[in-house]
Amino acid sequence: MKKIKIIVLVLLSFFLMSKTYSQGNILIHVGPSFPISDFASDDFDDKYAGGAAGGINIGFQYLYPLKESGFSLFGGIDFNYNGLKKDVRNEMKRAYKSLGLNNSDIKFSKYINIPITAGLNYAFVADDEIGVFANVGLALNFLKITDMESKAYGQTVTNEMDLASRFGLKVGGGILIKQKFSISVDYMGLGKYDIDGEVKGSGASDDIEGKIRANLLALTLGYQF
Repeated sequence: MKKIKIIVLVLLSFFLMSKTYSQGNILIHVGPSFPISDFASDDFDDKYAGGAAGGINIGFQYLYPLKESGFSLFGGIDFNYNGLKKDVRNEMKRAYKSLGLNNSDIKFSKYINIPITAGLNYAFVADDEIGVFANVGLALNFLKITDMESKAYGQTVTNEMDLASRFGLKVGGGILIKQKFSISVDYMGLGKYDIDGEVKGSGASDDIEGKIRANLLALTLGYQF
């Protein structure tokens, strides 16, 4: 609950800044979110592997210009939603079948990463038609793995994973079109996590744990106003 309150307070701060500093700009963007490195790995021998598939990124950013230098301070928040790779899902199904659970109905986990970012942005605008920009900053990421649920022979087993958080890094850049539209590529190195949770079923429960490294690449289209 404390971590959820932090997210709400940050969103409220961004809203108040946008009202207070009219000279600032607000950018909203959306596009595909690609897991990379360990986060995309489906190697079960890799202790940090996530087996994550491509997903979606939706984000909000506030830019506060530093005079006429081309530099701006930015603060933002992104929502990244990624499922599991098909090969990973199939491997899990085979594991269930090897236990004699051939008729299992499985709801697979999804990954939700919500990085809150802040840093420095630089933009060079050649003319009213085109410009380029680059930025770098820190990210406080909140990682949630949604529940995995399997049903077989009238029994339900649920894996519930706790919310995890860690500091990471964001680096990005792209082009500006007519000083309104943007095409950007953002790398988010969101760090390594120790994941804790609980498996529940048949009136019993047990603790579970794991590790994961979350790295993402987002390709987004944005609108600035």
